[in-house]
Amino acid sequence: MRFKKIFAMLLVAAMFLSMGTGVFPLLDRMPLVAYAMWIGEFDIFDDSLIKYNDNYDDYVHNYVMIPNYVTEIRTGAFVDCTGVTNVKIGNSVTSIRTRAFEDCHSLISVTIPSSVMEIGWLAFSNCQNLKDIYYEGTAQQWNDLAIDKNGNSRIGLSKNVTIHYNGSIPLISISIKSLPDKIFYDVGDTLNIKGLVLLAHYKNGSTEEVTDGFTYSPFQLDMVGTTTVTVTYEEQSTTFKVNVGNPFRIISFPTDITDCSGAAVSFKVIANGDDLTYKWEISNDQEQTWHNSSVRNATYSTILTTENEGNCVRCIVTDKYGNTETSE
Repeated sequence: MRFKKIFAMLLVAAMFLSMGTGVFPLLDRMPLVAYAMWIGEFDIFDDSLIKYNDNYDDYVHNYVMIPNYVTEIRTGAFVDCTGVTNVKIGNSVTSIRTRAFEDCHSLISVTIPSSVMEIGWLAFSNCQNLKDIYYEGTAQQWNDLAIDKNGNSRIGLSKNVTIHYNGSIPLISISIKSLPDKIFYDVGDTLNIKGLVLLAHYKNGSTEEVTDGFTYSPFQLDMVGTTTVTVTYEEQSTTFKVNVGNPFRIISFPTDITDCSGAAVSFKVIANGDDLTYKWEISNDQEQTWHNSSVRNATYSTILTTENEGNCVRCIVTDKYGNTETSE
């Protein structure tokens, strides 16, 4: 059925174009882009939303954001869209026509901008699960739109619906969208939250990125191990983890050794850090190039010979987080 619809719409568009504007004067007033807008999630003509295509791409879309360029929601545009739970109406809409959302049985919340000047008769009739309307205007403006002279809803709302004025949409939770740039620390460091992005989840189903205005703790990282950081924004909290280790550095370097051929000699490094690994390298051309040895511990031992006389050795130390230090 989906292919039939797309094919039919394209066929009609092709017929109109082939006949020219002299035969169909309507085309003089119809932007060409309107044809493309008829295929997909919304059927839009001349900035009016004619029909929302529920399950248009074989998936149920619970949260619907009506584009900001739409100025009108026509009669029956959302009729029987049973998969829709939350709708946010774009801030250019001025009119919601009669029975526009009728029989949306799963609809829970609708966000309506103050730009709306008209809501038609029974626009939300038989939306039995609708609980919240977030209206960005005042209570008086809402009453003028939706309440008749007897104090009853003329747009089909049940008495169980709560109207929230001035766009006050409750925040229900926050989550981490992007972790901070730095999550590995030395003990004693202070936490750096650069790069942290939160995602705020609101009761109407909408989300918003948050990059400032939140608090976090702890500020000082004084314990080795995994530390849980708590972030709080508008009384909602979430957490993420950082890794705190001992300060990683080499504190004792190998020393030069002069001895007789045939003597057993050792070079040693001492380093602080977590889960350290060692790799010794050898240079026989005055440190121009280096070659791996087979030694993988803190001490390199060998027997002095005429062949290795004048060689240089160094140790590359790596901690559990991938940081490296090289002995001098």
